[in-house]
Amino acid sequence: MLFRASEEIFGFAAGIAFARLLAPSDFGMVAMVSLLMGFAHLLREFGLRTSLVQRAKVLEADLSTIFWYWLFAGTLLMILFMLASGLIADLFHQARLAPLAIVMSVGFIVSVPLATYQTILTLEMRFLKLGSLQLAARVVGTTVGLAMAVNHGGVWALVVAAMCTELANLAFLALSTRWPVGKGFSFGRLRSLMWFGGHYTLTHVLTYVSQSGDKFLIGRMLGETPLGLYRRAWMMMTMPWQSLTLSLWSALYRALSVMKDEEGRSQLAYLRICRWVQFVTLPLTLGMGAVAEPFTIGLYGEQWAGMVPVLRYLCVVGAIRCPISLAQLLYTSQGRPDLGLRMSVIDGAMTLVLSYLGLRLGGVMGLVYANVAWNCIWLVPALGVPLSLIGLRFMHQLRDSAGILAAAVLMVLVVLLVSESTLISNRHCLSQLFMLSALGGVAYLMFAACLRLSVLQELRAELSVRGWKIFNRIFR
Repeated sequence: MLFRASEEIFGFAAGIAFARLLAPSDFGMVAMVSLLMGFAHLLREFGLRTSLVQRAKVLEADLSTIFWYWLFAGTLLMILFMLASGLIADLFHQARLAPLAIVMSVGFIVSVPLATYQTILTLEMRFLKLGSLQLAARVVGTTVGLAMAVNHGGVWALVVAAMCTELANLAFLALSTRWPVGKGFSFGRLRSLMWFGGHYTLTHVLTYVSQSGDKFLIGRMLGETPLGLYRRAWMMMTMPWQSLTLSLWSALYRALSVMKDEEGRSQLAYLRICRWVQFVTLPLTLGMGAVAEPFTIGLYGEQWAGMVPVLRYLCVVGAIRCPISLAQLLYTSQGRPDLGLRMSVIDGAMTLVLSYLGLRLGGVMGLVYANVAWNCIWLVPALGVPLSLIGLRFMHQLRDSAGILAAAVLMVLVVLLVSESTLISNRHCLSQLFMLSALGGVAYLMFAACLRLSVLQELRAELSVRGWKIFNRIFR
């Protein structure tokens, strides 16, 4: 988790540097191709990695079968994207997308051995090594990309940064990890893995469509600049909770799968991890919305000012999506991907329809308002259904998280009130951001202490135990 956090912090800093050097339209053009490639990557992987992780025993023949399938699918997708590069450019009414699509499609081949190595390390639960190599690769790719951006590389700086990151990650893994894949391929093994992976893939395809459909519509209907602004706001909104949940995902998935038949332990483990995640992510997400203007203009510059109202309201969506994202883990860990698929169909369809209507009626902000409204409605069933798989109800999690939510909301009110004072409003944006962030952090901890949140007691106990262990290691 340490390396994951370091990677996210480094990525955040690199994103600011790129945003200062490039225009929102550059990010929008890369996003147009990335939206289609992300969808294709889901189809290529077909949930096979998750199928392997869930198995109690994984054979070398399973890895070989998956690798050769991925290689075939990746090669096919690369050829299709190269041939369809002109159609992609026509789809978004942007001729410059054709060469971008051709170059970026090479990633379909590079990602095959990379995904295989990552699967091996995940199965061996060597998350420390995986995280450290990903961080090192991120540093290499970002350095090359920033060098291009400084020398007026434009949109190609972003493409080269992404490609170099993947190539460096693959090189580091190849030099430090044994390659266990043989020449064998079994249709029988592939079919058995695909049975589970098919449900998983459909669920994630629908989730991807529901989360990316709005960006596709903006890119096609409004162009690359509005898409660049919206996507940057979306990334900032998801960063606090997505980075944390992704770092915990593999370990939590494995743990809940093992405890599948022990309902009591599953309930305690799930509620505990939700408390910890929301204790960190709720104040960060809602607080980012409260300081959206100094955050955006102070860090990214005036050219990103159009992102301010979008970010402010999307942070409400982020606060809702965090527990929903964690709850989706229960579908696969409890062996019910079919149920998750049905829920994703409803969520994806409603999100797309409302996004289109909002965009037609009110532009980007109309789409944002539609997203906020739908997520508020969807929260109860999106949590209630997966929680029922481990014997919990929506009200159980609501009561468990009520104190954290109250502390975060009170913190936001304090920050908003103080931000209107002349002491703050007359200062530079970075000064405003620093002062309001410090005030928000102190206020949140004070409210959490006043409300006697159980997570604070758990934190104190955890730090006490870990601190004593570190002390013993140093002085024994």
